[in-house]
Amino acid sequence: GSIDDPLRPDTKPATVFKFWASSTAVREPGEGPCLVETTVVYDFDGDGDADRTESFELFGVPSEQDGPAPVETKIIGHSAKARGARYPRDVTGARVSLLVRSPNCPGEVNVWESAATYPSFLTVPYRE
Repeated sequence: GSIDDPLRPDTKPATVFKFWASSTAVREPGEGPCLVETTVVYDFDGDGDADRTESFELFGVPSEQDGPAPVETKIIGHSAKARGARYPRDVTGARVSLLVRSPNCPGEVNVWESAATYPSFLTVPYRE
């Protein structure tokens, strides 16, 4: 599939993730929270090209003082949109990337390292 494929609602989101994020930005009253945009990119054949891109809805994260909030498909996966290939049955040398960016607070959102208190994971619809 080319990157120009129209975004389409994903019928069965098979990617599941959870990570924790907070913001160091100082927000003025009425500005609203810093938002994160999460994208999962699949390269099914290991050639370095994105074969499938899944985009998830924007999510507001709290300030660092308030501690991190979970960003997870349970919350933001309901209206995931996919571009590109459907999941092939067999893959070789596949890679998957989870990308996080903030459209309104660039450089001011931290993703926390996975720990017992803040467990993070990324599950894909394949087994080794």
